[in-house]
Amino acid sequence: MADRATRLSQELQHLAQAPFWTKWYYFGVEGEWEMVRGTWENFSPGIVFSWEGLFYSTLGAGMGWMLGMVLTGRRRHYVGVA
Repeated sequence: MADRATRLSQELQHLAQAPFWTKWYYFGVEGEWEMVRGTWENFSPGIVFSWEGLFYSTLGAGMGWMLGMVLTGRRRHYVGVA
């Protein structure tokens, strides 16, 4: 049991230091399928809603919209008012 804990700790350390484009390989090829199966059996999806989350998601959406307008060069054109 101690050997497995040591091995898992070392693997976690390697995973944390790995670049993001190689992490999929670790889970797809070298992953612990027994652990994945147990996790999936106990998994329950959920989204936590809070005022802080609402604030940051609204802020991110607004900033993304403004960045999109700047990068595409789009401006609002008001029709009918001279």
